[in-house]
Amino acid sequence: MVRSSQIAGDVSEALSRLDPLRPLTLVSGPSATRDMEGVHGPRTMDIVVIEDR
Repeated sequence: MVRSSQIAGDVSEALSRLDPLRPLTLVSGPSATRDMEGVHGPRTMDIVVIEDR
C-alpha cells in the first residue's frame, strides 16, 4: 500500500526522497535473461494506492 503523495514523478525524484542510512530494495521490470526459479524477483506485484485527503 502506498499513499498517492508518496508516488514520485521520476527515478531522480524518488531517489532524492530515500534515507541513505536505511536498507532498501529496488524492484524493476522483468529480467532480460532467463528467470530460473524466481531468482530475479517476482513476476507480478500488486500495489494499492490510497488517495490522500
